[in-house]
Amino acid sequence: MVIAMNNLVARGVRSLLSFLTTIPTGEGDIEAGAKVFYLVPLIGLFEGGVVGLVLNVLSVFELPTDMIAILCLVTHIAITGGIHMDGYCDYLDVIGSHKRGEEALKIMKDPRRGTFSVVILTLSLMANYISLNKLVALGVPELTLILIFVYVSAAESMYIIAVIGKEEPYMGLGHMFSKYAKSFKNVAINATLYSSVAFLLTVSYAKIFPQILTVLTLTIIVCLFSYRDSKHRLGFVTGDVMGFTYELLRTLSLLTLSVTI
Repeated sequence: MVIAMNNLVARGVRSLLSFLTTIPTGEGDIEAGAKVFYLVPLIGLFEGGVVGLVLNVLSVFELPTDMIAILCLVTHIAITGGIHMDGYCDYLDVIGSHKRGEEALKIMKDPRRGTFSVVILTLSLMANYISLNKLVALGVPELTLILIFVYVSAAESMYIIAVIGKEEPYMGLGHMFSKYAKSFKNVAINATLYSSVAFLLTVSYAKIFPQILTVLTLTIIVCLFSYRDSKHRLGFVTGDVMGFTYELLRTLSLLTLSVTI
């Protein structure tokens, strides 16, 4: 039975990785991935590890910091497939429309992009580039660990908003992920995993503790903002709201760190 459970978890993680990234894992069962959504910090760990690896490789060749920043941003988009940016833009369309309820939901489901979301996405990408450009000057080992935690926290923010927010009133992807996220056992495992990553990163390089604390604080603030805003505009949390929370936290974390360090 234990082996069977381990196989189900492994299959779920591969499905979650396949859904949230562009990595072809050979698994595409979305429900299996939703059942292990509590392990989403591992996906963030993978994403941050890939971006960190690219950063280290590029640094070996002593490329200009602006080029490294651009290539790290390209790596982010390539590894995530832009899935979170899509949700980010969809929910920005809702914010820009000032609509609520059914009208807001229709706007969010509209595949066309509004001017507001295009402008904010452009500004966000610029902020990402400027922030990474400055952070590269920190030194590769330190920045790699910080980037990893930023990605882990961005992934974690989706889980937090799924737990505290109301489920979609229809059977969308957000409903499935929220339903499985709310299990007390899953919440406990997730909290242990996330806090363990924060602790291990801090122990491995104590100097980054202030940055870890900054990202933790931003995680709470952004999750509360997304929860309150989606409750006001939609009345519930969707997959787009989760993607919006991920990108907002990642961008604000990089921007804040670049200013405060």
